[in-house]
Amino acid sequence: METMLHPPKTALELFKILPEGTQCQIINNHIIMSPSPKWKHQDIVATILTAFRNFLLKNNFGKVLSDVDVYLNEENVYCPDVLFIANEQMQILGDDGYIHGAPLLVIEVLSQGTAAYDKKEKKEMYAASGVLEYWLVDQTTLQCTGFKNSNGIFTEVSKTQEYFTLQLFNLTIQLVS
Repeated sequence: METMLHPPKTALELFKILPEGTQCQIINNHIIMSPSPKWKHQDIVATILTAFRNFLLKNNFGKVLSDVDVYLNEENVYCPDVLFIANEQMQILGDDGYIHGAPLLVIEVLSQGTAAYDKKEKKEMYAASGVLEYWLVDQTTLQCTGFKNSNGIFTEVSKTQEYFTLQLFNLTIQLVS
């Protein structure tokens, strides 16, 4: 937590003085609060992380992380459910413990309070920032929708049920056993 001599003037200044673990993001220079994820949401995230980490143990392409702040610019700091950083971009892992730049891949498990942001504002910013692949997983229906970045705009490449295949690795992740 940073110490400030004046009241915060920007969303980023306020964001930086919040206690670690505060459930919020900066979206278009607005702080968006949300409650902790529900158990089903976290179960899906754990399934994705386990499959992805097992794959990366055999194929050392980079690092998969969850729930860490990603600073895309001063007006957009997101906390994706799952993200992938390639070995070639490890410099975006900041000494402050956060990520400063766009991961190659982001997966968001949709929650009622944040789904609209994940589908619009965050999707657009991820594309403009250089995220190559973006997945939305509906925790209720298990519908998975994948997008590929083409010149800063995401185009839908896949819509599946209960599984999805990461285009960057040809890795299929099954959400139900």
